[in-house]
Amino acid sequence: MNDFKITSELVFSLNISRKEYANILHISSSSLYRYLKEPQKVSNKCQNRSAVIYNVLNRGISTFGDQQKFGRWLYKNYMSLG
Repeated sequence: MNDFKITSELVFSLNISRKEYANILHISSSSLYRYLKEPQKVSNKCQNRSAVIYNVLNRGISTFGDQQKFGRWLYKNYMSLG
């Protein structure tokens, strides 16, 4: 299983805010802050979600061939995607 801290660093490097990341993990912003300070306290449920996020982000980076390109794509408005 991947490390919560590594996933968090990847998420933040893609300019995903802490609030957005907390929403994706289905936790409060204060829980996210606590987990970032003390990664050993991350719940199993959150650790599993973090692993899925890590895999999805790595797939996106691999698909686009570059972390910056993928990061820009994440924030573009695409009419066809709603």
